[in-house]
Amino acid sequence: MSTNRPPNIILFVTDQLRTDALGCMGNDLVETPNFDRLAREGIGFANAHVQHTVCTPSRCSMFTGLYPHTRGYRSLYYLLHPEEPNLLKTLKQAGYHVEMMGKNDLLTPDAYPDSVSHRPRLKWKNMPNPWPDDHRLHDTFYFGERPTEFDPDHDRAIIDAALEFLANDPPEPFCLLLALIQPHPPYMVQEPWYSKVDRSKVPMPIPPQFEGSARFRKALHGCQGTQHMQADEIIDMVATYWGMTMRVDDMLGEVMGRLETTGLDGRTAVAALSDHGDYCGDYGLTEKWWIGLEDSLTRVPLIFRAPGMAGRGVQEGPLVEMIDLYGTVCDLAGVQPDHDHFGRSLLPLWRGETDTHRDAVFAEGGHRPEEEHCLEDLFLPASNLYHHKTRVQREDPTLLGKSVMVRTHRWKYIRRLCDPDELYDLEADPRELHNLAQDPACAATVREMRDRLLAWYLETCDVVPMRHDPRDLGGFGGK
Repeated sequence: MSTNRPPNIILFVTDQLRTDALGCMGNDLVETPNFDRLAREGIGFANAHVQHTVCTPSRCSMFTGLYPHTRGYRSLYYLLHPEEPNLLKTLKQAGYHVEMMGKNDLLTPDAYPDSVSHRPRLKWKNMPNPWPDDHRLHDTFYFGERPTEFDPDHDRAIIDAALEFLANDPPEPFCLLLALIQPHPPYMVQEPWYSKVDRSKVPMPIPPQFEGSARFRKALHGCQGTQHMQADEIIDMVATYWGMTMRVDDMLGEVMGRLETTGLDGRTAVAALSDHGDYCGDYGLTEKWWIGLEDSLTRVPLIFRAPGMAGRGVQEGPLVEMIDLYGTVCDLAGVQPDHDHFGRSLLPLWRGETDTHRDAVFAEGGHRPEEEHCLEDLFLPASNLYHHKTRVQREDPTLLGKSVMVRTHRWKYIRRLCDPDELYDLEADPRELHNLAQDPACAATVREMRDRLLAWYLETCDVVPMRHDPRDLGGFGGK
């Protein structure tokens, strides 16, 4: 990579993509050649974890390098304001043309001028719920095959706009943010992707587990209707989710192909990532939840390729936090951040200068029960797909009680405000089914993990702006 010319940067951001849905991350039932190629020619992290499992807080966190609690990123409705730092603004101020396409969940309208150079208006078609209001599958988020009559969808519109941007001599250096919707539920995908997965080989998700877990699992299981799904429907739902992932992979391939045909690939870095995962049937649940901290939701793919950087493939070992996106992209761009943050550049790992990064990752979510302004808006009418999910949190706000996780390679500890604590031995119990928090044999581990949380909160509870405001001493103390 030339030290005289910063690379163009493409941020290919998927929504609710789990790590285990990619071929390069160990799934041998899917075909994701473009994610796989990106990791092979660059570097992929199989143990990357988000700091929040809901869209807006997670994106605000990873695009600032700050933990959700540091500045209150704990709601769908608190986005980044003009005075707040963010990666797009950092790059724009450094001379990048910032082209933003797709989902926002990041910036307030008045933050756009300092952060985004251009955002095209896109048109697409939404597909209605195929199940009647009284159908047992109505609330499951499982739709199945998407008829072509509803094309183009949101992601097709984004990719078409991106291909046009890349083909028309874009201003350089540029940062192109592609914020896709898929594989976010509803679980539905067009042919040929719908039929690509062999249903006979798809394993059943992790079974429902309520004992020893937070109460939200039982509440969601009861209102989402998944208890009424038959085994073949659950398998089809998983295969549909993987089909959505393969469609996203094809779209990534289109973008990479356009870089090649325009000659931009030799001077463009690409990052592929997700804002959080998805239950997709695990624990008898679909979609996600505010204080769900299972690996199904926290563990997401993070893959980079950049000019001048050698291919190192998928790294299984290092624990990575998604706030590391901020520091890594700044490092690639040769930009010095002007705010204090907690992200750590991954370039030393990529260059082989070290084989260690973090010895633990953290995630958090939820609200105090009295923080009614943090609750999701109630979706009406009652037939709306999101009605029951938003209803239950208003009926019992403690189902969203603040929760925080610390996860090492072996242990996951979750401290909850409104539910019992949880401890899982991930070596013996990778599916997180057996809560050991009350096991006397694990008391020392619980104390150690609590101490780690306290130290983490102490270190990250705030940041001091780097600017120095003038002090007015009232005419005393100097000239």
